[in-house]
Parts: sequence; C-alpha cells; structure tokens
Amino acid sequence: MALEVGLIVLHPNRPAWGPGKILRLDGDTALVFFAEGGSHNELKKNPISLELKTAGLAPAGIVSHPRLDHLPPLVGDSLTESDTYFTLEQAIDRFLRLVPGGFHGTRYDKEERGYKQHAHHEAIRLLSRHALNDLIRRQDYDQIAARALQVIQRVNLLFPQEQMAIRDGLKQAEGKQRFALALFELLHGSGLYETRFAKFTEALSTLPQKQAPVLKWPVQTILPFLFDPTQHMFLKPQVTRQAARRCAFDLKYDPHPNWTTYSQLLELCRILFRELDRLKPRDYIDLQSFIWCIGDDSYKALPKDDKPRSP
Repeated sequence: MALEVGLIVLHPNRPAWGPGKILRLDGDTALVFFAEGGSHNELKKNPISLELKTAGLAPAGIVSHPRLDHLPPLVGDSLTESDTYFTLEQAIDRFLRLVPGGFHGTRYDKEERGYKQHAHHEAIRLLSRHALNDLIRRQDYDQIAARALQVIQRVNLLFPQEQMAIRDGLKQAEGKQRFALALFELLHGSGLYETRFAKFTEALSTLPQKQAPVLKWPVQTILPFLFDPTQHMFLKPQVTRQAARRCAFDLKYDPHPNWTTYSQLLELCRILFRELDRLKPRDYIDLQSFIWCIGDDSYKALPKDDKPRSP
C-alpha cells in the first residue's frame, strides 16, 4: 500500500508515543512527527526520520489528532523553528513547576487569576448590553470610552505604550463614537463574530495615532477577553507565538489583526482546554496563564501554596 504525506501512523517500536504524521517522503524514507514524541522531538527540535518499511499503519478509526491536524509548515526539517517542542506532558510539567498547585492553588488565585477575574466582573458591570445601549441612546460616547479604559486599566496585560495609544486615540469625539458603536457590536451584536471582529479592527485603525499605533493585537483582543473569557482569548504576540511554536501549532500569525489568526488562536484554546481537563481550567483566563508559562522563558515561578491542593 502506498504511503501518502499526511497519513497518521504509529511508531512500531514505541507505541507509547501514539499517533504521528508523515510530513515528507524522500525515496524510501519518511519524515515523521509524533505528537508525544518525547526526547527525540525535544532534543532535535524537528521530526525524526524513519524508513517507510518500519512505519506501521494506524489502526482503523484513527484519522485525526488535535495536535497533528494543525501542524505548521516545515522549515527545513523542523516544525518549531528554533524552539523546543513540548509534548502535552512536558507542557503540563513546566506549568506545574512554575505554578505550584495548578489552576486551583491559593497562590495562583492571588497572584495570577484574582485581578483578571475582578476586571472581568468590572467589564460585565460597565460594558453590559443594557449599560451600553443606554449610553448610545444618549450619545454619551465619552462615557463608553471612559468605561472601556477603566476596564483595561484594571489589568497589566497591555504594555504602557499600548495603553497610551488607546488612551490618546480616544481623545477625539469622532473616534470615540466609532469606537463605541464598534465595541457594542463586538460584545453584543447578533451577526457573525468574524464580521463584528473585522468592524472593530476597522474602528481601531481609524483612531488617531500620536506616538504609537492603536491597532495592535493586545488592544484588539483585551476587551472581549475580559468581558467573556469563556469564549475569547487575549493575544500577546511574542508569548503566544512562541507557545504555539512549542506546541507545533500553526497560528497563521500576521501582525495585523485578522480573523484567520484569531480563529486559529481560538482553536488552539479549544484543544488545550480539552487536553488540560485533569487540571480543571475554568475558562480562558486560566489558559492565558498556561500559554504564558509555556511561551515566556522569563516567567518567574509563583511561591508555593501555603496549603497545596491537588489540581
């Protein structure tokens, strides 16, 4: 039987590795990547080569795998460029070393989740459909802009220059109106979210840019993330891109906010949410912390919990 690029296979001598994917055929040799490839993938930072005759066919029924379905394109013989691939177990181990007690540890709630949860509650209070509807009816766009900035300032997710850019961009009346109407549609509109996302992107692009650009991924994604972290994720480019590379996930990243990249980010979140089930993540606030831990090498470990609890 002829083997085709993209076939899901099992490693014949290391069944614990689970499914893999043939990425390239060179004569009688296949370049194969295994989702749980362990130290070989990690040390080489690229797929391992196997002779075709040793690459066993997957059992009937194995037709896809959440990680293997979203692999990035090869760069040479590598899927992760210069980054080390993290299997699921390696990523979880790194997270738990940095965050003792996991998502339900007392220190995590105090140091990482608590202030974001408070900002979420503030967003619900200040940016609800009823509240924004009333302000729009009265054409009080100043108040909508002030409320959005108040929510953003409750967290430290934006760089200072990004906070300055959105604050400066919302000083003119015309910009405030466009922003307010687009924000209402983004958070509460009934149309396709892709369309609402694009309209918000357009509104941000029209705001005055005094010292720094307003239209950046963190500004585009922070308010929907804080308003509904069960559905939306915050995108910090450097950390998120590195985390995606380490998961061998194709983020299809473009520095200009766009639906393709954002929809890929949401797919990565859905995959991670299922994979991390035993750690019991509550929403994407938890996933944002997990992504930060595996994507940022400067992340400092939290102090151990006074009363450690199993996640």
